Amino acid sequence: MKLLIGIDGSEHSRANEDFLLETLRGEEMTTELVSVVPVPSVAAYGYENMDLQQKLTESARYQARVDLEQAVGRFKGSGWQPWEVLLEGNPAHEIVARASKDNADLIALGARGFSGFKKFLLGSVSSTVVRHSSCPVLLHRPAEYTTRSPETLRVMLACDGSEPSDRAIQFLKEIPWRCRIELLIVRVIHLVEAFNVDALQHSSAEWKREVELCQQFLDGTKEVLSDVSDSIETQLHQSGNISEEILQVADRWKPELIVVGHQGHGAIKQFLLGSVAYRVAGHAPCSVLVVR
Repeated sequence: MKLLIGIDGSEHSRANEDFLLETLRGEEMTTELVSVVPVPSVAAYGYENMDLQQKLTESARYQARVDLEQAVGRFKGSGWQPWEVLLEGNPAHEIVARASKDNADLIALGARGFSGFKKFLLGSVSSTVVRHSSCPVLLHRPAEYTTRSPETLRVMLACDGSEPSDRAIQFLKEIPWRCRIELLIVRVIHLVEAFNVDALQHSSAEWKREVELCQQFLDGTKEVLSDVSDSIETQLHQSGNISEEILQVADRWKPELIVVGHQGHGAIKQFLLGSVAYRVAGHAPCSVLVVR
């Protein structure tokens, strides 16, 4: 597996490094540490301040080299064999382009956010990378409710039987986990709540059949992932708001990582990124892995 890790020297970036070192077997991965020096446009400072712009860029370049060297030392000290890359430009665009050029299997970033009503909003870099990356993206943020044990990781997989959902299941199997996984598999059936349509849904034979099929899907997924975890729970939910239901389940079950496909089934394409997956990524109380 090829892993690209964004490095910027921030507390979010270092927390992401800690998370990866604790949860993944780096010796089984090809790892690239990437730091991007933002280059301000001339318009931002004006031609009369070109010297100031150059000095600021050089200072940022120096700090980026220091951050990369420190990160490389941490990973090598844990048995990983990473190499470093220093780029210049728009951080999100450069990370997405580098991952595409290297055929990376996973991008890992520390998610920046501002707390409000105990929810986090994505920072601009994280948001852009999640929206435009051609490979899965892991956004790390420490769980709000616990200090994780390095021996066990609580993972919640939200799936719906679609092709992106199947890819998320397969990707979860391919990750070289270092720690024990406690797994919750969740499926949410979309419920049309307007005009009492939900009552009609519940009374139909088609609805009962859909519930049966969804439960069979959960049971089958549990079997598929039995080699990933020795502790697997399944839950089937019904809701008119799929993303909100996923977030509520997360608040109750308290995972440290949520895994979700970037697009799936749902009324009016509810699983398009920008709806379910993007809302989960932006508001989850823990890390999120969005799989393409």
